[in-house]
Amino acid sequence: MDSIDKIKAVIKDNELIKEGERVVVGVSGGADSVCLLLVLKEIMPLECITAVHINHGIRGDEAARDEDFVLQLCKRQDIRLEIRRLDVPLFARDNKVSEEEAGRILRYRVFEEIRLLYKADKIAVAHNLNDVAETFLMNLSRGSGITGLTGIKLRSGVLIRPLIKTSRTEIEEIVTYLGEGFITDSTNNSLIYTRNRIRKRVIPELEEVNERAVSHINDACERLEKIEGYIIKEAANAYKSYVTKGKDIFISNEILTLDEVIIEEVLHKALSEAAGRARDIGGVHISYLLELFSKQVGREIDLPYQVRAFREYKGIRLKGSANKSESGESTQVLPELLLHTEDVEGISTVASEEDNIRLTFEDGSVKNLSQNSCIRWFDYDKIAENVMVRFKEEGDFLVISPEGDKKKLKKYFADSKIPSDKRGEIPLVASGNEVLWVVGYRTGEGARITQSTKKLLKMEIKRK
Repeated sequence: MDSIDKIKAVIKDNELIKEGERVVVGVSGGADSVCLLLVLKEIMPLECITAVHINHGIRGDEAARDEDFVLQLCKRQDIRLEIRRLDVPLFARDNKVSEEEAGRILRYRVFEEIRLLYKADKIAVAHNLNDVAETFLMNLSRGSGITGLTGIKLRSGVLIRPLIKTSRTEIEEIVTYLGEGFITDSTNNSLIYTRNRIRKRVIPELEEVNERAVSHINDACERLEKIEGYIIKEAANAYKSYVTKGKDIFISNEILTLDEVIIEEVLHKALSEAAGRARDIGGVHISYLLELFSKQVGREIDLPYQVRAFREYKGIRLKGSANKSESGESTQVLPELLLHTEDVEGISTVASEEDNIRLTFEDGSVKNLSQNSCIRWFDYDKIAENVMVRFKEEGDFLVISPEGDKKKLKKYFADSKIPSDKRGEIPLVASGNEVLWVVGYRTGEGARITQSTKKLLKMEIKRK
């Protein structure tokens, strides 16, 4: 069958699976994952395949039906199967993420756990041609940059996607041709999920405009990926020519002779180097840095992670904080704050004779997002409960990743080697038990600003 041969060619031509390698395969029971499992069985020894089915604890009897379907499928095909039962709703509530996002986080944790258990080389998942188009449209609507528009990658580390060039129609035909069936998740029809709305409403409309719309979007993603690769390559060469690294990082005025897209990539890399990390360094910070080139000598600006940029005669000098922990966060401990709280329109303002913490709203288009050890910005729409400024309490935690992973505040203090007798003196900005900002130290990930942020909450400590 031509469609099967096409999948085999993708695997071979891109060396997704080499001879003797072991693969863990995610199998939900849907057409995509059943197709992937059956095709891999045709090209690999059975002992090199481990199927994994995850019961998310969401759909009751239907989830039990799916689990039994995959169990019977693997018995018929004589394929080793691992089943895991998870409580996705509980994880979603605890981590303040959607069930869709919680399921994704937990799935990949389990896949990696089983990969290590069986000493497998790869994790195969069943993303297909339609998934690429849907992801592109989701990211486009959210205001993503070029990286988010390059689609789902054929490979990402140990993760491989052999069906990425195969359409959903072809996949269903393959499953039928190989004599197996598949099941349909009822949540695929629910329009509460963004991807489903795009799948059920947007894609059909685009296919009315052009029946090959999905294929054309995939072609565009591939071209954008090549463009991104070229930009990264050219920027690396420019970085060597126009950026000097020593105690500080110096960017020469001569960089302004290059195309703006290359300049922006170089500035992003330089700022990331100075900060010690790239997370939360966005287009708005690069625009400030680029604008500084047009300012008079002696001007300076604050940038994320206590980086300061200084305009000099021959260029711009970036100075990173000399007082950072290994994680890149500031370790400056501020003087004790005597906190008095007053609730004003859902926000607690805090003041004392010596210090003042101000919490103010700004529009999402604000142009001066200076950030240092005394100022932080947050996406107010991501904050679920009233914001309070207080000291530590039992049950406090930090969200430490965009995926919603949490760390107890007590463990964060211990990992940061903050003396136990000082921990009760450190002010916190918190929403319920979620700590948004350990003042003088790190910021949580739960309410970080993004390109789509509409309402900003500015938190600033003022010295009198």
